Amino acid sequence: MITMHVTAIPEVFTILVLVASYSATNTTDIMDISMETVHVSMDTNMTLEDVVSELNALKVQVLRNKQHLREEVVNILNKSHEHLHKEGHGRTRATRRQLRQIMTHLRTLSLDIRQLHYQTMYMRKGFELSLNNTKTSLGGRFEGVLGSMSNISGAMEAMTSRVGALEDGMRKAGIPVPTTEPIMLMRAISPLVTTVRGRTAVLGCVWTVSGFDQPNISVSWSKIDGVLPPESVTESGSLIIRDVDYSDDGTYLCRHSEIDDDVTSTTVQLVVKVPTLTMKAKRDNVAVYRGSKAILECVITGDVTVTAPIYWTRSNGVLPVQSIISDGRLMIDDVVVRDTGTYVCDVNITEVVVNPGVIRLEVKKEVMVRVRFVGGTGPFEGRVEVLYRNRWGTVCDDGWDNTDAGVVCRMAGYTLGGVAKSKAYFGTGSGTIWLDDVNCNGTEDTLDDCPSNPWGDHSCYHQEDAGVMCYVDPSFSGGLRLSGGRLPGEGRVEFNRLGVWGALCDEGWDDRDATVVCRMLGFDNGGYRNRPEAYSYTNQPAWMTNVRCYGDELDIFHCGHLGWGPHVCPNDNYATVTCA
Repeated sequence: MITMHVTAIPEVFTILVLVASYSATNTTDIMDISMETVHVSMDTNMTLEDVVSELNALKVQVLRNKQHLREEVVNILNKSHEHLHKEGHGRTRATRRQLRQIMTHLRTLSLDIRQLHYQTMYMRKGFELSLNNTKTSLGGRFEGVLGSMSNISGAMEAMTSRVGALEDGMRKAGIPVPTTEPIMLMRAISPLVTTVRGRTAVLGCVWTVSGFDQPNISVSWSKIDGVLPPESVTESGSLIIRDVDYSDDGTYLCRHSEIDDDVTSTTVQLVVKVPTLTMKAKRDNVAVYRGSKAILECVITGDVTVTAPIYWTRSNGVLPVQSIISDGRLMIDDVVVRDTGTYVCDVNITEVVVNPGVIRLEVKKEVMVRVRFVGGTGPFEGRVEVLYRNRWGTVCDDGWDNTDAGVVCRMAGYTLGGVAKSKAYFGTGSGTIWLDDVNCNGTEDTLDDCPSNPWGDHSCYHQEDAGVMCYVDPSFSGGLRLSGGRLPGEGRVEFNRLGVWGALCDEGWDDRDATVVCRMLGFDNGGYRNRPEAYSYTNQPAWMTNVRCYGDELDIFHCGHLGWGPHVCPNDNYATVTCA
């Protein structure tokens, strides 16, 4: 018989509540009820919060019993159904009747559990109302809830009787009724916690009974083979270590404060790593043209804040003399081809692992030097003048020969070479003499690629200005047109050579080249490159490719290119324009 006894002593009140507990497992059908006594002791020094805390602990235990009993009801119902359908045809009517009785017991037991749940909630509310009734004494506050507690005791007694009848019916039906203990263990929220030196580490664990987390359980922490860090605190069951150091690395033990056995503890491994920084390039590859300004930049990401400056080095070499470091960026003015290479950004900081950043700089050749012929009888001859840094100047004739002339003619679009002229053959120039002692080998694209004195370094007068007479291709018949467009001033660029109309490859084609073509056709407001696939495919030969205009030439044949074709255009992409 389940009983309840309340004794009132002038200074101490003791409530003895007999509650039902049980054992359950997830793999077998079990319903084992045992009795235990829960003591809730209250003295006159306890606060209202202390009493409520004791009540909550009691509530958790009762509700846990309810939840586990509900699960076992479902398990046994399923097992009974299996037996009834699997062997029902071969059993006697009496046996089938027993199985149906078992199912009736289980359904009734489920209703008992639900009733116990509601009565538990009523008891808690009654406790809270009584405890807050300051008009009565502490002993009197519990008188109003004895009825609810008695109802709970009766409900649990009914469940005990119901379970006994259920077990008898299961035994008669040949269904085993095993008995096991509840599964209790301490579980680490995260068995491995990794952090870096200087940060805060949080180690947590939770007490579980048959898979259900139990709140408000007191735990204690210790460090295996060591002591807890002095800066560590325990909050809500978690161990918090602020400003961790390498000495805090190790294994920590979380243990139930009130139970001492193997299942009531667990371990958490704390790993304290060395802080790491990564120098990440904003752009892994930087490509600039010769004579321009290159800017290399890295950003710092990682575990710590860095105030140390970024420094730069160059793999297999020294930094260019014209480079400076400003706000962590490496800036190289007036780059030259030899500045091509791999540059490394780094930071000097102790006790931190730094992964340097790597940037590849490529300095491309471009026709930064322009050429024009002055004083001749046509665009194919004259005094050689070059534009460098936005200023026109002449070339001294020291060492000037036909090989040098061939490079200059090719820059102007005359690919058959030419004849060198000296001693100001086409008249004297004025202003700067840019080049002296030019010594080309004939394969260069521009005079800038040829060996010579540095720009502006010479020992000449304008009476020594170099000139050239370029060979003109007699097969060029002239004539320029646009094909495939819907409107005048748009289409694929074509010109006539040897009496055959042909196209130009789109390779290297840009708005400057388009502007020259449009000007030749009478569109003085310029033009721009269109999509190469904008107009229909052509099977005509491609006479020119890699055309390089500056935009102010009067004729496209004064622009640089790779020589007369026919050429093969990549992907059959041909030069197109739309004139303004």
